[in-house]
Amino acid sequence: MWWLAIGCAERVSLEEALPPDGLPRGAPTEEARGRYALAADYSEHHGGQDLLVVEGEEVVFERHAEGYDPLVAHTLWSGTKSFGCALVQAAIANGDVGSLDEKVADTYAPLAANPDPRARDITVRELLQFTSGLKEDFASLTRDGLHVDQRVADKPAAAAARPLLDAPGGTYEYGSTHLWVLSGWFEARTGQDPIDYLDAHVFGPIGLVHAGWIRDPAGNPALAYGAWTTAGQWAKYGELLRDDGRYGGVQVLPPGAVAECRTGSVANPAYGLTLWLNRETDTRRMPSRTLSDDGPVLYPEGPEDLFGAAGAQDQRLYVIPSRDLVIVRFGEGDRGYRDAELLARLLDGRDRPAQASCATVSAPSVGLALLALLGLRRRRWFGVLTR
Repeated sequence: MWWLAIGCAERVSLEEALPPDGLPRGAPTEEARGRYALAADYSEHHGGQDLLVVEGEEVVFERHAEGYDPLVAHTLWSGTKSFGCALVQAAIANGDVGSLDEKVADTYAPLAANPDPRARDITVRELLQFTSGLKEDFASLTRDGLHVDQRVADKPAAAAARPLLDAPGGTYEYGSTHLWVLSGWFEARTGQDPIDYLDAHVFGPIGLVHAGWIRDPAGNPALAYGAWTTAGQWAKYGELLRDDGRYGGVQVLPPGAVAECRTGSVANPAYGLTLWLNRETDTRRMPSRTLSDDGPVLYPEGPEDLFGAAGAQDQRLYVIPSRDLVIVRFGEGDRGYRDAELLARLLDGRDRPAQASCATVSAPSVGLALLALLGLRRRRWFGVLTR
């Protein structure tokens, strides 16, 4: 069984201590404190390690599990995907990329070489919405990336050579393939490393510090699952998204850029450009057991403008502009965790949401969940390559 092989592979940890997040601390109302504590109790009962709530610009609630150090970097898993749209929007604003609708194969030779002629029509937007049509390869493009000794040296090129399931825009396919292509295309298009670019144009301006990034042997960063940081650092990114690309009074991303990132596709209205949206969709192809399959996927009773990011082992970034909230939740994986259950407590003070049915689990999610169940809770096992 492949997950056993992963558990035995050599790992290098990125669990290094990061600087304090520097966010101002405040206090919620007593009523809000009760809701947040109720949510924290639920989170801890289901493997939660860290829960942090930002109202406005202040951290008003935080609770850490016993023995958990909030200054030690934590893997975001697929929460990393949430940075993809900001990367491209920053490059468009700086004139390094033309638009979301430019064709990737025009400047990325490996995709132009794909034998399926439909690959030449894939746009940057479709890569970010996971509707490029490229078929996922979990073994080579996700599982292999967790090893120190990886078999697939140039993952963007391997991803670009994948067969197409459908014409671009026709099918939503969750996974790493699209963002590996984006990673290779971005460097070919701009001449700059994607993470260096994020550091200079997105993370630097908001003071977000990370511990490093998973890379393939060719040095390409895993934009789908490679980031390690803390809850407080990730919350800064949530504030940037919540406030229409502004942070600390500075317009880091162009006005309206985040709204475009929050636009779903016909193939999946509940997924924007690397961000989850609180919309209804066909959940049979969704990657997470935690999503609702009856109504909006994050929280059926929740605000329409709720959106965020999700990673394996229940890493979460929830953003709610209408309530001026950013919520970060770190976990170590628990079969009972549900997004709607946490948000019902945190937002509405309810012990249970009005609707609690949830989506089925996809094969990749089963695999990643099993990693957590096979003695990997200490998080000292994750294979990385950095440069």
